[in-house]
Amino acid sequence: MAGCAGFQRAATPLPPAALLFQIQRRYRAEWSGLSLSVQMDSNQWTLCVRDEVRNQALYTAYRGSEKAAHFAAAEFAIVQKLGFESRMNPHHLASNLKWQESW
Repeated sequence: MAGCAGFQRAATPLPPAALLFQIQRRYRAEWSGLSLSVQMDSNQWTLCVRDEVRNQALYTAYRGSEKAAHFAAAEFAIVQKLGFESRMNPHHLASNLKWQESW
């Protein structure tokens, strides 16, 4: 089209930015008066062991995998309740706890 060299299109409004949210995967179990929780946070797993009676966090740590977080929570719980000399296997405890999954 002749004479259209100066034609400029009106700016098209951008659609509103989409809201991003992350669905958090969580697991919770109870053992010997302790509450063990494991939850996915962006790129790592956070574990927490709480004393249920005192409602107090005893241990919080981070692990790279879900399985490692379950193991670490079980390991801390064993040491907390039975001491360092305990022969209870943390892998066995972690795999036998009734972990309740939530999103």
